[in-house]
Amino acid sequence: PGWGEAIAALGLFSAFYGVAIGITQQNPRAILAYSSVSQMGVIAAVLGMGLAAGNKTVTILAAFYALHHILVKGGLFLAIGAASAGGARGRWLVLLPAAIIALGLGGLPLTGGALAKLAVKDTLGYGLAGTLAMLSAAASTLLMLHFLRRLAASIGDSENTRAPAALLIPWLAVACAAIALPWALYFDITGAFWLDALSPKAIWDSLLPVLVGGLLAV
Repeated sequence: PGWGEAIAALGLFSAFYGVAIGITQQNPRAILAYSSVSQMGVIAAVLGMGLAAGNKTVTILAAFYALHHILVKGGLFLAIGAASAGGARGRWLVLLPAAIIALGLGGLPLTGGALAKLAVKDTLGYGLAGTLAMLSAAASTLLMLHFLRRLAASIGDSENTRAPAALLIPWLAVACAAIALPWALYFDITGAFWLDALSPKAIWDSLLPVLVGGLLAV
């Protein structure tokens, strides 16, 4: 347990470091890579805080958070492929789902990311670690908005070109899974009532970092 706070501190440092380097990148794939550094930092912070508190359930909560991250990042890498192979005709089949799941990393309400952050909120606590975690969510929103801008720029100008179905179908399937699977698993893993995740306070707590990150992006 004595190592828990040190692991949490290193994790939170990584959460901000990944964003700080990621916003300097122009390649969408590099942006996603540094975002993963940031998200792994959050997971390390969750494990560290759970270790410090002697919370044995923290591993399943961290795994739930990691599941959402894997689905989102896998989907967004597929979105890059679909964007580069398509043109303006099918751009919203790429950009709209990408925006929803990407902003879910910041905790956009009703997404899998909002549930992932809600699941680990008590573990991170409401002190310094909890505050830094909330700020890291705002930073993740900023980074994902940067990613979406670069993703949009990678789409071709042709009005008659759309990415082939072999690229679009897997991309859209993973994007849907990134939202549906956390909702399917959340209540069994946490034991919380579904109304807890849909309460005005929970929705506002999820929305606030996204709004802050949006203002930073502007």
